[in-house]
Amino acid sequence: MTFFRPDRWLPVLFVAGLAGLAGCSDDGDPVDPGGSDPDPDPTETTFADDVQPIFDASCGPACHGANGNGGLDLRAGESHSNLVGVTSPSYQAPRIDPGDPSASVLFNKITDTGVYGPLMPAGGPPLGADSIALIEAWILAGAPDGAFDPDPSGSLSPSTE
Repeated sequence: MTFFRPDRWLPVLFVAGLAGLAGCSDDGDPVDPGGSDPDPDPTETTFADDVQPIFDASCGPACHGANGNGGLDLRAGESHSNLVGVTSPSYQAPRIDPGDPSASVLFNKITDTGVYGPLMPAGGPPLGADSIALIEAWILAGAPDGAFDPDPSGSLSPSTE
C-alpha cells in the first residue's frame, strides 16, 4: 500500500488550493496601502485640459489675448484669474459667478441670452452644445482651477434659462 495515492490526495489538494486562492482575493479592488491613487484617473475633467482648450480654439489671442477686448485675457495661465469672481467693467456683473451660470457674463454671451450683449465668439461659429454644457458644468461646480465633476447629476444639457 502506497502512502501517496492520487485518487485520494488530488481532490484534497484541489480544494485546499481553491481555499488558498479565495483567501487571497482582493474582490477586484486595487490595493492602496498609502491611501492615495498612484495612477490618477486619465478621464478626470480639469479646467486646464478641458475648459481652456475651448477658449483657445474659440476666443483666441486675436480677440481675448494679452490686450484683449473688454480687458479680458483668455490665454492659458491667465484666463481663470481673469474670469472667476472678476467684475466685467462693461457690464458691472461677474464674468464668472461660481455656481451660477445665469449670473455669469461669459455664460450669457456664449448662450446668446442678450442679457450682456451679443453672442460670442464674435464673427465665428457659436460654441457647440457639448462645449457650452462643459462650461456650464464647470461654473456649477464652482469654477475651480483644477479638477471638477462635469456631470454630478447624471445628465448634462445646456441651460435654457
